[in-house]
Amino acid sequence: MDKRVVEFIRGLRAAGVRVSLAESVDAMNAVEALGITDKDVFRSSLRATLIKDSDDFVAFDELFPLYFGSGGPPLQNAMEDLSPDEQQMLEMALSALSGRLQQLMDWLTSGDGPSKEELEELARRSGADWADSQREARWVTRRMLQQMGFAHLEEQLRQLQQKLQEMGMSQEAINKLMGVVEANREALAEQAAQQVGRQIAEQRANRPDDTLHGSDLMNKPFQALTEEEADKLRKEVQRLVTQLRSRAALRRKKGNKGKFDSKSTIRANQRYGGVPMELRFRKKKLKPSLALICDV
Repeated sequence: MDKRVVEFIRGLRAAGVRVSLAESVDAMNAVEALGITDKDVFRSSLRATLIKDSDDFVAFDELFPLYFGSGGPPLQNAMEDLSPDEQQMLEMALSALSGRLQQLMDWLTSGDGPSKEELEELARRSGADWADSQREARWVTRRMLQQMGFAHLEEQLRQLQQKLQEMGMSQEAINKLMGVVEANREALAEQAAQQVGRQIAEQRANRPDDTLHGSDLMNKPFQALTEEEADKLRKEVQRLVTQLRSRAALRRKKGNKGKFDSKSTIRANQRYGGVPMELRFRKKKLKPSLALICDV
């Protein structure tokens, strides 16, 4: 499980979530202390230790089921509730349905869905290798379902029902069979979506750091900076120092005059018969508006 957590952390970083080494250690300690038996507790422990910005909740919620999910809901065996005669009718009807959808129909009726290797190959052929975001993942999933034959499944199911009726299967048995097939269709679509999402997340996590961060100097350690990037960083720091110096000078200039103090002015001008000859001001205390912490 430790390896899977490490892969999950890499996936978060690849998705733009900043996770420090200390936070990674905290996550490992939390998992060790709380365990993985209760999935909600396990999820909450990772979320509490790895996510510090509410904007990153979306990425966490998208990636968690991809790394720690079961791969999608299992398919049911539609044969179990059928009598031996009805099972034979179904087998004959399925064999009579020719075409490339026969594999899909077998998956949906037998409960034995595609293997992990078959799902990986289908996802690869559908374009998962070049996809880079969850939006693209949805497009790849649609292509994957099309390759399985989902686009023509409705027509195939109508033909199956018609053949079963002609063979003498009761309407009650047909309805029960179609209910299981529909549930299996949704489960298979969910399995495909999780497979595509997981492959894309793992691909992003396995890319070199340079391709992940590009020219974002905030995400690069000092020792990894090129000479050109170091010069750029020096210029940015110098620009920031200049801005801070200007802001501090501006605040001091305002502070010398301060805010008009009406009560002090009235008291000070009592000797002039209340005529405001001398104006009094509250002096503004100079407080830093920005604190810099340099962790080298």
